Amino acid sequence: MNQTNPLDNTLLLFSTPVFMCNEYSSTVNGIHDTANERKDVRENIGGNFASVETKVLNLESYKIIRDRVMFGLSQYVNDVLFVDPAYEFYITQSWLNFNEPGTTHHRHNHSNSLISGVYYIDTLPEDNITFISNNNDTVTTNSTLQIDVTNYNLTNSNQWTVPVTNNDIIFFPSKTFHEVNPNMSDKTRISLSFNIFVKGKLGDETTLNELNL
Repeated sequence: MNQTNPLDNTLLLFSTPVFMCNEYSSTVNGIHDTANERKDVRENIGGNFASVETKVLNLESYKIIRDRVMFGLSQYVNDVLFVDPAYEFYITQSWLNFNEPGTTHHRHNHSNSLISGVYYIDTLPEDNITFISNNNDTVTTNSTLQIDVTNYNLTNSNQWTVPVTNNDIIFFPSKTFHEVNPNMSDKTRISLSFNIFVKGKLGDETTLNELNL
């Protein structure tokens, strides 16, 4: 009898779509200069710093990065989520993160946003971002029971770590919790975060849920 792998017959229903746009990971153009924005920062939880400038991708010096983000966003909404092209997605805010040696980026999600993302400007060796599940309803992610597993995978995990490198762009639903491990190197980790919202007509007048944004 031919035995199939049970995972081949398992549907990962209602997953969290995290999309890695790595079209530019092999781009050799040095590290983007963030010196101007680094002059004016605020300290965040975990000791890291964020730029006071919250419209970074509107700056002329970031046009190349903005174009890359918009390309990745198009892939995410059109080719991953298959959203109706009648909707227009746009960047609401964008800011730089500076993780000095010894600092971390605390667990959080993004309110007043549909899609969030990170563009990696200057990464560390074996750099990554960790996503935490909002689903506590499965056998192995139940919030009141701890059931150990022998093989950690996408079917049983309540968090997942994604490796990243320079010029990677990662997109995810804004409500998804995420965090970054402490920077144990002697180098500053630099990334650019952004939030995205939508314009268009949602719902329908006849079903009494029409909303025009």
